[in-house]
Amino acid sequence: MNTGKISVRYSSALYSIAKERGEEESVYEQMHALSEAFFHTPGMSAALSNPMYSDDDKLKLLRTAIGAGLTETVDQFFLFVVKKERLEFVPFMSMMYQEIYRKDKNIVLSKVITARKLKSEALEALRQKVSKSTGKQVVMYDETNEDLIGGFVLELNNLRYDASVKASLEKIESKLTGK
Repeated sequence: MNTGKISVRYSSALYSIAKERGEEESVYEQMHALSEAFFHTPGMSAALSNPMYSDDDKLKLLRTAIGAGLTETVDQFFLFVVKKERLEFVPFMSMMYQEIYRKDKNIVLSKVITARKLKSEALEALRQKVSKSTGKQVVMYDETNEDLIGGFVLELNNLRYDASVKASLEKIESKLTGK
């Protein structure tokens, strides 16, 4: 069995239980916190598959990564994953849970990259415009990259719309040089 199938099965089961208990949002927040912990602590994934650490130590690591808001549903899920000897798949399960949640709640992630930090009003206006055009609830993150000079780059799902000054200048250069 591969990583994807295992992650989907376990995450789907967790989502079903969380939804039945009305906890899908709090479990989403916990899975997001867990994913962030895996991202910012590279050795954490390796620790889960390391036989030198006991299952209790691994459980303690997961519980600590989530913090004070750990629900009984997530804790029981961790115990089940330990029992089934699937701890090394937890990073993928946490990401898959978030994906299942967003799909069910009609949420898409988006990122806008600008040369300078956007004002919150401009970011909100852009988020609303993208939400209206997609018909979905949009969670938008912003990032700055001074190399863009001006304009913006919008990423939504697997699409990238580049309306930056840098991209425009590169197009002009390409036309002038024939490259």
